[in-house]
Amino acid sequence: MPGAEAPVDDLLVELARLEESLGVVGRLRAYESLVGNHATSDRRNVLTLELWRREGRLTVTVHETLALAQERLTELEALDDEDLDAVLVNIARISQLREAYPNYYADTGRFTEFVTSRLDGTAG
Repeated sequence: MPGAEAPVDDLLVELARLEESLGVVGRLRAYESLVGNHATSDRRNVLTLELWRREGRLTVTVHETLALAQERLTELEALDDEDLDAVLVNIARISQLREAYPNYYADTGRFTEFVTSRLDGTAG
């Protein structure tokens, strides 16, 4: 890593610690999967996305109205669970997720593989 002054082994230990506490790889894979698998509809969509990080479970719920989606988001936020990432998405077409969240498309696959290869010791 350019500019990093610590020995590589120390950096890898820190990377593993951060991944364990933040679960970034799981989040990125879940969001990437969501957008890739659902970006085909052209009708208006009001969604809530629930990412349960420890389980690696992403639940996507399509709501009939914005009010119902907001109600669900309020319920999720009331859980006050550090393991849960919950968001409401209101878009004309689900394919717009690519535009709204370009970071889940750009280099996240390569970044995720980079981190994973360092964590499992398969880096080349």
